[in-house]
Amino acid sequence: MQQPTPGARESLSPVPAHASYTRKRAPTACRVCRRRKVKCNVAAVGIPCLNCVRDGHTCEVYERKRRVTTQSQYEEAGTSATPTSSSSMSQFPAIPAPAMSNALATPTSTMASFDPAKHMRSELLREAGPGSGSDAGTTEDLASALRGPDDYAIESLAFSIMEDTNEATSETFYVGDQQGIGYILDIVGEPGAVSQHYGLPYMVATHDLTPVDVAYLRSKGVFSVPSEPVCEALLTAYFHHVHTILPVVDAADVLASFHNKGASAVNLLLLWSMFSVAASFVDKAVVRQAGYQTHKEMKKSMFTRAKCLYDNGCEEDRITIIQSVSLLAFWYSDLSERTESWHWMGIAIGLSQTLGLNRDPDRGGQYNSRLSDRRRQLWRRIWWSCFFRDRWLSLNMGRPMRINHRDCDTPMPSAEDMTSDFNELPPQTKAKYIPPNFQQLADRWVVLLHASKVLGTILSENYTPSGPLPSRDWIEATEQKIVHCVEQAGTQPADASPVLSFYSYHLRLHLNAALIALWRPFLSASATLDDAWPALVQRKIRAAAADTNAVLDKVISEQLIGFIGPMTVPLLVPAMNSHLLDSKSSDPLIRQSSLHKLDLFMIVLKKVQDVYSSATFIRGLFRQAIEKLNSSSYNTAANTPQPFSQQATSLAMSIEQEDRTDQFSTDAFWQFEDRMSDLWDPLAAFNSAGAWTDAGGSGIG
Repeated sequence: MQQPTPGARESLSPVPAHASYTRKRAPTACRVCRRRKVKCNVAAVGIPCLNCVRDGHTCEVYERKRRVTTQSQYEEAGTSATPTSSSSMSQFPAIPAPAMSNALATPTSTMASFDPAKHMRSELLREAGPGSGSDAGTTEDLASALRGPDDYAIESLAFSIMEDTNEATSETFYVGDQQGIGYILDIVGEPGAVSQHYGLPYMVATHDLTPVDVAYLRSKGVFSVPSEPVCEALLTAYFHHVHTILPVVDAADVLASFHNKGASAVNLLLLWSMFSVAASFVDKAVVRQAGYQTHKEMKKSMFTRAKCLYDNGCEEDRITIIQSVSLLAFWYSDLSERTESWHWMGIAIGLSQTLGLNRDPDRGGQYNSRLSDRRRQLWRRIWWSCFFRDRWLSLNMGRPMRINHRDCDTPMPSAEDMTSDFNELPPQTKAKYIPPNFQQLADRWVVLLHASKVLGTILSENYTPSGPLPSRDWIEATEQKIVHCVEQAGTQPADASPVLSFYSYHLRLHLNAALIALWRPFLSASATLDDAWPALVQRKIRAAAADTNAVLDKVISEQLIGFIGPMTVPLLVPAMNSHLLDSKSSDPLIRQSSLHKLDLFMIVLKKVQDVYSSATFIRGLFRQAIEKLNSSSYNTAANTPQPFSQQATSLAMSIEQEDRTDQFSTDAFWQFEDRMSDLWDPLAAFNSAGAWTDAGGSGIG
């Protein structure tokens, strides 16, 4: 590890040149003018402002502290901050030195009853002279003096919303819908045309890091970023494998900051979050160069550092927090982990709704000039990425969807929203970090969003705890929507890059999983429909599961196993469930075929389980299911045909033998490229007695 050179982060979203406002206010105002809600010229003339000079008030200005996000800023905060020198405390009237020393010398029993507010009030009244305690003006000044910076910030926020002013900050405040305080704006403004997104006024920072905080963060390694070559490899992996399916970061901002000033110029929480996902895709040589032995070890280290920054409240920008926790949601270690995917995505979705990312900022067709077009594009990508993850996590984990589509009117992003970030990058930076065929990748991402909308309707109609299943007409109409997504994806170009090839296959995995989710509830409800319906349902599910096998076959034959990501593993489960169900069929050929197909999934999961713990869990779960179906007690109770026991025994024993041989080490046992012909040769798969074996006569695992 090396310490990068200090740097400052660039602005994410500058105010556009075409923005115009009916009223502007100086970005800095003194305390008195802010409280009286009058125009302050302190920025032009300095302290004191003319209003305070004329009225005889003490002119005080609250300065907005720079947010601490990068390494150099953390170091600066750690060396300058002391428990008694906070900038916010310096704005209050100082307690005289004798009084402070006496207070510090007071015994502990007496200190428990010491009230700083009462002490400050008495000192102010003493300085004001006799009779001042009853003077209304002095009492008002005293009350103002005792108020903290947060009180004035909240007042300023209410004033900026009601007066429709814009203080040039990059953060926004969402007033909400009409059932809340947003209705106030409809009363005083034009109903339906009043904006719901407002710029936050300047406020004093509420979280100051002490040297103890910085020392703790340093002990956790959050400042020890990897060497420059490792960072470059991680960023390349991120934009090739993660950004193509979850484009939540501003690529131009991150890459420009890193290119100009190094890793220290990138927000540390966001940087470690990006690295925690990208670590799955780097070569083993990069893992060892970074000082780790395995991908899992590297991912855990980087996830832990990002989580440390998040838990200690080191980041205040809520967009950055949403981006980071969306990436941390890819983390999975074991079932006892409290902060797993569902936890992190809940935070991302909740914060997104708090900021109003689910609502169109151009309410009533009125263009909201507070937001730049670049920020609009980023917001759309973030919200629809949350929507996408919400739908597929609900399917994979069997939990309810968090997002109600009726609460959302943010327009779906276009491919241009995803590619526009790269227009600002130099050609050499773009060629180094951005994969080729990125326009086609963006097109497929938009198709995936459409498929996610369809999946949401499937889950809400097919998997509610109560109520009837939808009609056959609805099922067929929904199937046509999925087919339309397939048509939108189009064919793969002949010169497709490996990244484009894999994510084309990845899109097919999503569509197959959606089809299986559409038809599966009707396996048990088929008796209520016509005689041809059960066969149709089974045929649809088997076709989607078989196409999933075909996709895996392509991934293996084109040597794209290394492109498998954390979202790929759960997409295999619907097809595996279908094959497992068919393994109970009374037809011997269907049983043999289903186990053969299921075996391919077990091979792929074994190959990637050194990187993804979820693959270990799913593979172990299906192995136990096969063993249970093979048990004599289950076969007797369920009247399962005996031939199943012979076939499943071969598969289960083979899996168990592999696990003992290498203890889940994928490289020592299976060499996919050398054995593909044996795995898929139908003649080599069966011996003369009809038992399912490999070319050497032992069961395939």
